[in-house]
Amino acid sequence: MFERYTEKARRSIFFARYEASRYPTGWIEAEHLLLGLVREDTKLRMRLDNSAEEEIRSMVAGIYSQGPSLSTNSDLPLSQISKQALKQGAEEADRLKHTSIDTSDLVLGLFKVGSVSGMLRKFGVDYESYRRALETTAPSILNSKRQEPEPQEADEQPRPQAQAASLQDTIWRLTQLVEWTVDQCSSQPAAFGDQHLKRKPWSRKEALGHLIDCAMAHQGWMARALTESRPILSGRPEDTWVYEQGYRDYPWSELLDVWESVNLLLIHVLLNVREEKLDTICRIGVEDPLPVRELVMRYVDYCEDIVGQILARG
Repeated sequence: MFERYTEKARRSIFFARYEASRYPTGWIEAEHLLLGLVREDTKLRMRLDNSAEEEIRSMVAGIYSQGPSLSTNSDLPLSQISKQALKQGAEEADRLKHTSIDTSDLVLGLFKVGSVSGMLRKFGVDYESYRRALETTAPSILNSKRQEPEPQEADEQPRPQAQAASLQDTIWRLTQLVEWTVDQCSSQPAAFGDQHLKRKPWSRKEALGHLIDCAMAHQGWMARALTESRPILSGRPEDTWVYEQGYRDYPWSELLDVWESVNLLLIHVLLNVREEKLDTICRIGVEDPLPVRELVMRYVDYCEDIVGQILARG
């Protein structure tokens, strides 16, 4: 479903999922998508004042704070209205002749689903003016076969450049995920790490410990993939390892530091992978063989899933 989405558009969906987990709705609603887009869409943020994000979050809390309790097996799917908003966003991208679906296209899609457009109009943002702003930049994009990267915001660090250009976006997704997770978790009290997930039989500490196991496994796999022509790798970390390693007794803040460090090391390794190495075929345990590029993408997807569960409301 998200193949055409840019990196920022994919991240906005991830952040919408996190916002949805904070309220007992059981769905990713259009308002949650809006919060994800406020974080990721530069053009939208430029049209909102500094207090708009918190005001919108307060509105969303007022709408959904009294919803039904989440099932312990809830996977937070998109609501029908959210699906319609994303469909409208894809259609807006087509009308603007965008080859990919970016956050701005999703914002236009949200204008088509009622209550969210009303929220934005309260802050002086409407469909017509927002779309006109996009159309004025469209010709320069359409006349170029390859878009120039978006200018960095003043407070952003320049992206490290990967040797393998096709891996750049995936590495950046992982970098952003690590930074954002550390920011969200570092201010939490120690008791936060002892609370249990809804979809896994782990505490948050144990879930983070499992992600540490995964990061270390992938770092070792990458070393093998870079030095062997067709590596046969050990199986993935078992779910039960977290119990025997006693992650539940490790200090939450120190566990967070370890997870950040091992991922920063992995990111450093990934930045140095050459393009031709991404096609190296690996076999992990009894799983079907897969190329290195797919191995890395699945790792980032899995980290996003587990982090979403860690940060979900208990």
